Amino acid sequence: MLQENLPVVQVFISMQTQWRSGMAGPSGLDYAALPAVFDLHSIRKKRRADVFAGLRVMECETLGIWADRRERR
Repeated sequence: MLQENLPVVQVFISMQTQWRSGMAGPSGLDYAALPAVFDLHSIRKKRRADVFAGLRVMECETLGIWADRRERR
């Protein structure tokens, strides 16, 4: 893992209890928790957009993996 990706991974791990879920399963992360998580990890305001973009990539990949698993059942 590149050092520059560490904040993204830390935020993603901290958001693991913040998945929104419905009848079809998880639909995405609850972004309302992000300000507190950014503060927890001391993510500066000028870096938050980049960290958020990385978080979205990880979120989309995770949702894709979960969808593949559901289809294989």
